[in-house]
Amino acid sequence: MSLTVVRPAANEIRVTNQAVAAASGPLFCLNDAMIDDVIARAKSAERRRSRLLLHRSPDELLHEMIIALPRESCDIPHKNFRSGKSFHVLRGRMTVMVFSEDGATVTPLYAEAGDRGAPSLVRLNHSYFHTIIPMSDYVAFIETNMGPFTGNEFAPWSP
Repeated sequence: MSLTVVRPAANEIRVTNQAVAAASGPLFCLNDAMIDDVIARAKSAERRRSRLLLHRSPDELLHEMIIALPRESCDIPHKNFRSGKSFHVLRGRMTVMVFSEDGATVTPLYAEAGDRGAPSLVRLNHSYFHTIIPMSDYVAFIETNMGPFTGNEFAPWSP
């Protein structure tokens, strides 16, 4: 038996605007140039953030996206209605702040790309209130959660 390595054809990516692009082909392979592109689009986007959707429909059961956020990014703590999620850092550094239901307790989970001694993946096994604090000029990461997306619940105790 012989094994032939087949590389998928060039990724089909359609750009909706500077903040959102989506992979549309049946196969997807990520390379450094694509990460560079997501970061570059974030730098010119109005809110200085960008995402590349890897799932082809909001109705899919698995949602994956490459997200780039600037250091000054700060989102209201939120949680997904459907599931926990994971964050795999591709470039830069970040801290995922995980909050108790009442916001009284915070657990910071640090992750970074490229340091063999530091974690690069954070997994939330339940739907927790959380936010991401970028610790480098830009951080790029893969976010994975269960679909279909039905919205977020924002922390009622957050300003």
